[in-house]
Amino acid sequence: METDDMLTITLKLGTRQLNTHIKREEEQIYREAAKLINSRYSFYTNKFPHQKDEVYLTMTALDLAVLYETSEQKEDVSSMLDTLKGLLGEVDTALK
Repeated sequence: METDDMLTITLKLGTRQLNTHIKREEEQIYREAAKLINSRYSFYTNKFPHQKDEVYLTMTALDLAVLYETSEQKEDVSSMLDTLKGLLGEVDTALK
């Protein structure tokens, strides 16, 4: 069921295929996310051979969740640093 603003795509994630209905403008984001998932999946299949597919998918999910949480924390710290720089600028101006 495709409309002008929606699209159905098939993504290969590990050994599985996923059909999903997305906004057309988000297609590249989904494809890049699938590449990232497959890259991490491949890393784990090479590092820990002879495991079940579920094990690789679980390791990949955990790895990406940690990456997400780490990037969220970095963003929070970056935001705080920007705020502190602004406040230091105001203090500097007030002291002159």
